[in-house]
Amino acid sequence: MIDSYNFRVVCVTPDERIGEFGGKGDGPGEFTRPVWLGRVALDRVGVVDTRQNRLTVFKTDGELVSDLSLPSLFWPRSAGPTSLFGEGLLGVTPGTQPEEGTRPSAETVLVEVSLQSGEVLWHRRGLEEIATTECGKLGSGIPTPSGGYVLKACKRELVFLEDRDGMAAAVIQSPNYMVEFPNERDVEAYLEDMASMFGGSAPASAMEPHAAGYREEPKAWFLLDGLIFDDLGRLWVATHRDRDAFSYFDLWVGVEYAGTVQIRDRLIGYDILGSTLVALVERTPDRNGIAQRAIDWYDIGAVEAGREE
Repeated sequence: MIDSYNFRVVCVTPDERIGEFGGKGDGPGEFTRPVWLGRVALDRVGVVDTRQNRLTVFKTDGELVSDLSLPSLFWPRSAGPTSLFGEGLLGVTPGTQPEEGTRPSAETVLVEVSLQSGEVLWHRRGLEEIATTECGKLGSGIPTPSGGYVLKACKRELVFLEDRDGMAAAVIQSPNYMVEFPNERDVEAYLEDMASMFGGSAPASAMEPHAAGYREEPKAWFLLDGLIFDDLGRLWVATHRDRDAFSYFDLWVGVEYAGTVQIRDRLIGYDILGSTLVALVERTPDRNGIAQRAIDWYDIGAVEAGREE
């Protein structure tokens, strides 16, 4: 996992911490904005720093293996635990590179970058033209194990592209979707993000209008970056449902909704390897309002599509 406060990566097993590496800086093995982790091999992890436009590969004990320059504003997307075993890393870039002082284009462009040279091996733009969504936009997505792509759209839709070069996409609303408004933990997290825009602190009078507006807006169904394929090719979609006493995943097989999986506590992030689901969660806040973070390990080998778990 990424410890963003200390600009480092921590690798653990269920029983012990096996590696801790990185640090703030722009030198070899250092980070200025580490935002993404990927498994490059069974004992190697890749870390993408979007401020340095760099992919750095480490052994899990912290030994530096290599680093690679990436295109400007490249944001990687993972299909699952074995996503980096091939020749390229799939991700997205803006439609146009912004000039200084301007924002990136809102257009989504899919790209594949060589893990050897950093060169763009493949790219595709214009996906909005083949997918009609509720809001007319596409969100983040990941490649599928079979060579396609799946993206989130609007508040409750998934866009399935069977072939990443194909011209037809299936837009499907989650049948499990329900209108749900932010709970107090959602509001607290939102206000923390807003406060960070003011340098980490802001008067309550300035934040309350933001909180009031946020409480009245139904939550998006899908959790940010909450898409992973398991080894059986099933798509696990983390959702915003509850995220208090429990958290929930939508499970998909191809373009078919296959059921719901429930875990305890508030999901922050997760990974899947083989029959193991690892969840980074926040426990229920204590009497002082402090929610401890923890890692839970689940055996999902017995999870069957088509039923609630």
